[in-house]
Amino acid sequence: MNKNKDIAVKHVHLALAAIYTLLAQNSSAQSAAPDSESKVIELSPFSVVESSTGYGVSSSSTATRTNERLIDIPQTVDIVTSQFWEDTAATAYDEALKYAGNVFVRNRSAGDVQFISRGFTIVAAEGYAADGVRLYGYRRDLVAYERVELVKGPPSAIQGRGSNSGFVNFIYKKPFFTRDSTTGKAIVGGYGDDGGFYRGEIDVNRVLNKAGTVALRVIGVAQNSGPTAHQGRTQR
Repeated sequence: MNKNKDIAVKHVHLALAAIYTLLAQNSSAQSAAPDSESKVIELSPFSVVESSTGYGVSSSSTATRTNERLIDIPQTVDIVTSQFWEDTAATAYDEALKYAGNVFVRNRSAGDVQFISRGFTIVAAEGYAADGVRLYGYRRDLVAYERVELVKGPPSAIQGRGSNSGFVNFIYKKPFFTRDSTTGKAIVGGYGDDGGFYRGEIDVNRVLNKAGTVALRVIGVAQNSGPTAHQGRTQR
């Protein structure tokens, strides 16, 4: 009797083991088989770009000719933005670096403006550029520039022949490819017996095609500085 009972228990154990093996094989086959009904979810493309707003700028290309973070540039680079110029009512060339550290502006009555950095004059014919293109240091209006970058110290390793005190690079304003815009500004002013400083600015941006790959930006300024201290008139 006990012998028959032991045989029956063994048969039950073998049956359970066989069922467990079949279930395991079926589960492995299902996990290995591709799911024909699964869908691939494609996310919309996006891009990561560097941007600067207000006074803050995180990168520069003047010191290295490549767009590098300021923290990675082994030279002192001062950047003054157009937002700062607007907040300080700066419009003229000699006001571009008025608040930059260790920079002195020498403004002569004849209109010859010089920047002195670290005690040495930045030579007009060698130390000034606009978007990296060398320009003579003539008196220019700030309305067309997004910012100015000043590299302090000798820039010859990257910029070639230049001043030993620094290099000034004005960055032009660029067109927007996403929207049309028109802005304007008027300043009246007044100083002395006769008053003066009448100024108007306009900035027009247009996207020229539906794809947003071609855009045009036109910036203009008109100014008629009245005779402050009766020393003549300045017209731009």
